[in-house]
Amino acid sequence: MNLRDVEVFKPYTDEFPEHLLLAEGVDDDLLDRWIHAEILRIARYEGEIVGVYAMDRRSSEQTQFDLHGIVVERGTRRRGLGRWLTGHALGVAESKGGRTVWLKSPGRSDCFRRMGFVDIADGLRFDAIPE
Repeated sequence: MNLRDVEVFKPYTDEFPEHLLLAEGVDDDLLDRWIHAEILRIARYEGEIVGVYAMDRRSSEQTQFDLHGIVVERGTRRRGLGRWLTGHALGVAESKGGRTVWLKSPGRSDCFRRMGFVDIADGLRFDAIPE
């Protein structure tokens, strides 16, 4: 997979990749949060949806975002797509004035730490402009 061939964009209403989230055992509450997220992006490769991420602006602070997670289709894992989507999400947050991105209970936290996320009590935090 060449990451340059992956398209990332807002999904049309009939393109929500529910199958990716259900394959990961996402519960109904989290699925609902993903469906109604302020920022939802899908990754498409060779016509197939291979990844998704969702995040919302924190209501209390306009410069902070909650990243609900990044899901990559099992057959395309270990090729850099998750890392690439994480970078995309951080870029979108920054373009909307974001300074901090929070991630609760990540599955592969080592990958996120290598990208600059730091441990906090209930997950990880990324500071766009470290203090």
